Amino acid sequence: MGEYKKLTNSFPWGYYIVSSQSFILTKTGIKKAEELQLGDSILGVQGGKIGFKELTSAAVQVAGQSVRILSDNSESQISSDSSIYTVQGATNVSTITSDSVLETLNIPTEVRKQISGLSTLQIDEGTALPGSMAYLLGTQLLARRMSDRVVLDANSQVNARELALEFHKTLKELDISHKLYLPRYGTRVRIDSSKLCNIVKQFCGNNYSIPLLLRLSSPDIMRQFACGILDANLGEKHDAKGEIQLRTLMNQSELRRFVLHVLRLYGIKPSHSIPHYPSNGLSFVDNYFQVKDLLRMGLRFFRISLRAENAEENVLLSYSKVRDIRRFMGRNVILEAMGSGWALAADLVLLSRKVTL
Repeated sequence: MGEYKKLTNSFPWGYYIVSSQSFILTKTGIKKAEELQLGDSILGVQGGKIGFKELTSAAVQVAGQSVRILSDNSESQISSDSSIYTVQGATNVSTITSDSVLETLNIPTEVRKQISGLSTLQIDEGTALPGSMAYLLGTQLLARRMSDRVVLDANSQVNARELALEFHKTLKELDISHKLYLPRYGTRVRIDSSKLCNIVKQFCGNNYSIPLLLRLSSPDIMRQFACGILDANLGEKHDAKGEIQLRTLMNQSELRRFVLHVLRLYGIKPSHSIPHYPSNGLSFVDNYFQVKDLLRMGLRFFRISLRAENAEENVLLSYSKVRDIRRFMGRNVILEAMGSGWALAADLVLLSRKVTL
């Protein structure tokens, strides 16, 4: 690590190396490592206790190699120079294999309550984004984009009508001109509105990335947005174990990592994850969730039908078997360590500090 020595000599407790794209939970929302600023309070664990500590020195960007690690209940994009915690203790990322079992972080309710969001998310000046609108935007993140209409397909006329009424009320309150179509015997909801399509483009972009403004909104707005993503893209059937899959393309890592972060804020994680590399098509990932867990998030399940309840989990750490490892060139970020026993939480895994010799 000699190339980092000059940059980290002034750090008395050492430093962390993360990918510039790693998601790090702060008191104002979910930031990428490259977006962190002096004064941000970032999440970590020390002595078995989870909490926030203030960043007291600027993040430094350097060239390096990134590693994407998919495990049963997490997906992490971190630096190949990092050390992360596994069941064997602090382990160099370069030695992680498909036999490794990671420690992943569960986020208690009291931590979620400390996240204020940087500001109220606004559609335009003076118009706050309500939760129902955040949900509608989430349904469109992976949908085919059109310039004049938004479409949702429900599994029943009842669900279609409920969605139609909710969105009509929301758009009317926001003074967004629209025409809503609901076939008498069909299950497709169609909303014609150029302004709505422009708002979808503004918040959802074109490359499946999650805008910073949305990641710095309140936990409830992020929850509604994630619920929209899940409701529109979960499989239409659950299996005998009560599990349902979210299937996304391999290159949609940022979307998956955002959804997994928001779910952890509400005590929910996948039961397992499976990467697929077909010989005649695009690679993809299946994340499997218990339907009874997702119900606590407030999903409408407008494409499937099941009702159940489940209690929140209060255990600090979970263990997650590695399923896939991919390495690629990228940008890394160096952060000053917060103390000798403090582990930084990045993409729901815990990073061990490195010491400048």
